[in-house]
Amino acid sequence: MGKQHWQDWINGLLGLWIFGSPWLLSHSMVTEVPVAGGILGMWNLSVVGLAVVVICAIALYRFNTLAEWINLLSGAWLVVSPLALGFSASAALTWNSVVSGSLIVIFAGWCLYDARNSRL
Repeated sequence: MGKQHWQDWINGLLGLWIFGSPWLLSHSMVTEVPVAGGILGMWNLSVVGLAVVVICAIALYRFNTLAEWINLLSGAWLVVSPLALGFSASAALTWNSVVSGSLIVIFAGWCLYDARNSRL
C-alpha cells in the first residue's frame, strides 16, 4: 500500500453520496421539475459518483497524482454539468452537484498540494 491521504476517504464518501443521491433525493431531478436533462442528470451523477469511488480506492491502495487529477477533473465536471446537461432547473440536483463537485475539487487539490510539498 502506498501513502494514504485522509482526503481520499472523504472523496470516496462523497463519491458514494453522488452515486446514490439521485435515488436518495427521491428522484427529485425527475419529479421536481420535468426537464429534458433529468434522466441524463441522474445517469451523470451515478456514473461520475462511481468513477470517483473507484479512483479513490485506487488512490488509497497506491497513491499517484494521476488519480487525484482525475478526481479533480471529475469534481470540476460535477460543478458545470447542471448547465452543460440541462438539469439546472432542479435546484436540489444542481446544488447537490455543485457542492459535492466543489468539495471533491478541494480535497483532490489538497492531496496534490500535500504530495507536491512532501517532495520538496
